[in-house]
Amino acid sequence: MIFTAKHGGHVQKYISINTEEQIDLVITDVTMPEVDGITLNKWIKENHRTIKTLVVSMHNTPEIIDDLIESNVDATFKKTHKRKNF
Repeated sequence: MIFTAKHGGHVQKYISINTEEQIDLVITDVTMPEVDGITLNKWIKENHRTIKTLVVSMHNTPEIIDDLIESNVDATFKKTHKRKNF
């Protein structure tokens, strides 16, 4: 199953309520309202270590990457934006 959420707080709530459900992977963006992807990744890794995390972002600064590595992110992916000229 695939579930979607509007922000990281919804993901935290879902994981906390559905303790018997096996969640394999959370894919999140860095930039989200209320609970951002870095904070969400830290929370998951501190509270639910079996859940893998993939964090995507247009932002690829060393600070963001360092924060994610320090909080044991499983993978990161840089989003790119390509414009098409017509």
